[in-house]
Amino acid sequence: MPGEESYVCKFRKTQRRRFFDRGDREGEKFIYKSILVENAPHGDKEILDMLIKYKNQNLKDAAINKDAYSFTVFLYEKNNSTSYFIENADDPGGLTSQVLQDYYSKNGIGEITIDKCGNDKDWTAKISYFDMQRNLKDTILYNCKNDKK
Repeated sequence: MPGEESYVCKFRKTQRRRFFDRGDREGEKFIYKSILVENAPHGDKEILDMLIKYKNQNLKDAAINKDAYSFTVFLYEKNNSTSYFIENADDPGGLTSQVLQDYYSKNGIGEITIDKCGNDKDWTAKISYFDMQRNLKDTILYNCKNDKK
């Protein structure tokens, strides 16, 4: 509905801690979690504003695990398909496999990725979101300064 404020419902069972198993970051920890959004906005500007607001309110430096290289939040529209994951963890095996990431291309709103800079003191942040045509767009919130890879 017009004028209706979006709000976010956190999943209870989806924050994961993993380690990169290849590449330049092999052995470094990354963390990701998924969030379900009720009454999600649909316009590009409104989606971007919501993602920036979520980042500013919920992803302060204290919330980012200092020993992880990367922290990503995936945001999905809450609907009948994605609501299953509020009470249930991913179930990748068996005849009725249910994995939230499988719904990202259809029900994903966007993602917020915060990566550690090469100096290990600063962070870079990027927001990616789906526009009205389901194309993924990127917005860099801040970059590393004088970071040499």
